[in-house]
Amino acid sequence: MKEEGGTKEEIMSQSDSSKLCLSQNEVETLGKLGILVESAFGSSRDIEWAISNNRFFLLQARPITTGDKMTDYELVHALDTGLLTESEYLSIANVAEVMPGATSPLFLTTGYMTLRASFMLYLNENRGSWHPYIPLLCTDLTMSHNHSMLLIEETIMKEIEEKEENLISRAWELSLFGRFLEERDQMRQRIIQRFGYIPKIAKWKTLLSLLEGVSFSERTLKLVKQKVSDFRIPPEAMKSAKSLYEYITLHLTDMVEALHIHDVETIFSSMMNTLLFGQLIDNYKENLEDLLKDIATLISVGKNVESAGVPAQLQTLAADICKSGFGKTFEAMDGQTALQWLKSYEGTVGIKFRDFLAAHGHRCLKEFDFLAKPWAEDPQNLVTSLQVST
Repeated sequence: MKEEGGTKEEIMSQSDSSKLCLSQNEVETLGKLGILVESAFGSSRDIEWAISNNRFFLLQARPITTGDKMTDYELVHALDTGLLTESEYLSIANVAEVMPGATSPLFLTTGYMTLRASFMLYLNENRGSWHPYIPLLCTDLTMSHNHSMLLIEETIMKEIEEKEENLISRAWELSLFGRFLEERDQMRQRIIQRFGYIPKIAKWKTLLSLLEGVSFSERTLKLVKQKVSDFRIPPEAMKSAKSLYEYITLHLTDMVEALHIHDVETIFSSMMNTLLFGQLIDNYKENLEDLLKDIATLISVGKNVESAGVPAQLQTLAADICKSGFGKTFEAMDGQTALQWLKSYEGTVGIKFRDFLAAHGHRCLKEFDFLAKPWAEDPQNLVTSLQVST
């Protein structure tokens, strides 16, 4: 560049024009600068830079938009299950507790189908012919890029009463989302247009059917557990992965029964949470955050609340490891050594760990995915979490 401004062009020799304009160290420095810029803005950036006296100067950074374009495959598989209209409200809601992140192909072809079948069974028993798409079409749980989501209008929000809803009725949202939905009014109008108002007889039928299901769920679950306990795979079905898969898929009806009980218990639990919110919500109109904090505290200290007990016990166990004097040693162990120490240690920490596996060993991250191993079978991820927490 000229000192008075503008640019000056010079003809270079063939040897000079074939040389790299940046050294290896300068390329690495520029790469690190690009990473820092991306980290600062939170997305990829097209940067313009200059170098003078071995110092880099960042001149400009613009967002890169071409990298966000979807491929043909992504467009085809954006929603691997159909939607009734082009405008639907999808949410992971509380589904993410048991199915966080992308699911495996095994779950998509087995567990996902049984979940939908159990939903259909519940909707038919409780809502009957009132639902215009049952039994022809059951749109409740859908998949987007292998992620499980609920169709809000079709499941949670569709039972609209003709009278204007009050705060108690909206407490249902808090029990599922932990907040009031900002799009509530817009959803309400769409649901009324699509389904109309819920008949009173359908409302009472749903409630009575739910109470009946909860009343007999323990006995029904006992029968299902016995079926699962007695389930055996014959040797001829284990000759290949294909024959094993085919045999299991033919016996998924037992799982539908178990999931149906799970649906009833889950919905009943959400109803109880809703009633709890409804009793307290009038006192927290101006500060809903305090309501959520107090409800979380109330649930965490309650008895026989398994979902709340898991993280609370893990936190207590991590604290006990630190108090035992082995915290630093435990953190520095490799995963297998740490697991063996917890299994064999006769102190309080070892006893609590083994008690935890006995009580919650059937659970794990992505516990609805058949490909995920429960903690009792593979506790390594659990041990890693404890090491990070100490």
